[in-house]
Parts: sequence; C-alpha cells; structure tokens
Amino acid sequence: MDKLLEAVADLKIGGTKKEEAEFQVYIKKSLAELRVEELEILKELGAHHQRSLKHSIMVTWDTEYIARRLNLPEETILSLKIAALLHDIGKLDVHEAIIDLANAFPIWKKHHPLEERPKGNPLLFITLRQVIEFQAEHSDNPTQYQQDFFDWLRERRLLKHLDKPAWDHIKNHQDKTKKMLSKLGVKPKILEYAASHHPLYFSETKRKKLAPECAIIEVADKFNAMIHS
Repeated sequence: MDKLLEAVADLKIGGTKKEEAEFQVYIKKSLAELRVEELEILKELGAHHQRSLKHSIMVTWDTEYIARRLNLPEETILSLKIAALLHDIGKLDVHEAIIDLANAFPIWKKHHPLEERPKGNPLLFITLRQVIEFQAEHSDNPTQYQQDFFDWLRERRLLKHLDKPAWDHIKNHQDKTKKMLSKLGVKPKILEYAASHHPLYFSETKRKKLAPECAIIEVADKFNAMIHS
C-alpha cells in the first residue's frame, strides 16, 4: 500500500493544514478496506496512468460525502467507496495516450481547418491515427513510439480502427472494468456500482434497471472530471 500512498501524497482538497492531513488519513483507511487483489490492480492502474488513480481517490471522497448526506446504510457506503476506487480499472487496457486524448487536440486542429470542423465535442472526432501522429511528434524517438503504439494496437486487433474515433476506446473502459472486476470476484453490488458510472453508454432499458445508488458515483465522477480537466 505504501507505493499507492506515495503516488497520491500530493492530492489536495483545498482545506486547512489539519484538513489536508485528515484527508491523507482518509485515503489510507479507504485503501485498507480493499482486498489484496483489489489493491494490486489499483496499484497497476497507478503505474499505468497516475492521473486515473488520483481521480479514483477523489471520486471516492465525493462519493462517500454524497452517500452520507443521503443517510445511506454503512454497508452501502462501504460498497460505494470500494466501487469508486475501482471504477476506472478498465483503463488498464486503454493506451495512456488515448486516456489523455485532449492532448491530441492541436493535431486535430491542424487536420481540420476552422471552416471545416464538425459541430460538437472535438474530442469525438480525433482518430487513433491522429493520436499516434501527435504523440510520436512529441516523443524522443518518433519511429520507435509509432512502432510500439502499432504493436499495442495489433495485440488487441485494433489496427482496422486507425481512422475511427479514439473516443470509442475510452468509452469501452466501463465494460473492461466489469470484466476485470468480475475476474477478481468482487461482490455483485460493488460490480454494478463500479461498472455503471457512465449510464448513458447503456440502452434506456438497461439504465432503468440500474440501482439508484449508481448515480452517486456517476455524479462524483463527472464532478471531478470537470473540475480537474
């Protein structure tokens, strides 16, 4: 657990010195509530993409705050906290350059003159190829970077998606979270909470069947994504 605590030691909640110290104690206690296998996979997430680990900690903090304001049972609060900590585990199988898709925005602008840009969120139109080009351009060894990225895509049989939106692969992280946590044998309720933080990716019929508590992690996730993006 020490490596995890080290990785999030600079997280702040904008409080007093005492409140910040209490927050670090909170993080330690929250991580202690995870099983060994869950701690290990969270550690893997931190090694793969540290910002996603930090995001998960902040989502957990806000999830518990909301749950307590709603006077939910302690058992439900614990399940929600564990689910919040693990909700982005699926990003382990998403390339870090795709997770940081917004970084590729400059190359998207280069490929789309102002008068030709489609309406809507520009991130939805950045292709995998454009992400690779941008990241390679800013790497120490562009040729090697492209080769490694192509190998990563080849392993996952994604080469045919080169000219399709990279955003599709970010959207898939919720399904990947479900698969990974299922293999770890997490409790069904925790699995549902963790793998339903983006309900709009589901059909309307499936959304209606979700436990109401799923909305808590959804709100905490969106709030943190907005204030830290």
